[in-house]
Amino acid sequence: MKLLQNIAGAAPRTHMNSFAETLCFITRYCFDETCVWFNHVVVMEGFPVSQVTQEQKQEYARRLLKERTNRRKFQEVANEFGLLCRGILHTEYAQETSKSLLS
Repeated sequence: MKLLQNIAGAAPRTHMNSFAETLCFITRYCFDETCVWFNHVVVMEGFPVSQVTQEQKQEYARRLLKERTNRRKFQEVANEFGLLCRGILHTEYAQETSKSLLS
């Protein structure tokens, strides 16, 4: 759970790629366990932050599981989720800073 909390904003965005790669690896090689874990996390109220709805968490969990074999897409989805949790998704600031962080 700490991994998702870090992606959601507990850690600086400069570490996003490291956390996303770790989560991608876990998702790829422990797929069944990750599905169970995501289903548990999705229903937790207020996790990782209260501003993210259950529907949004379900959508991002689905997208992450779908992209488990494409590291670059997985990182993009994880970054998007992190921006959503921080409340800056679709802002000019997020778009500008994400370009340098994802490379």
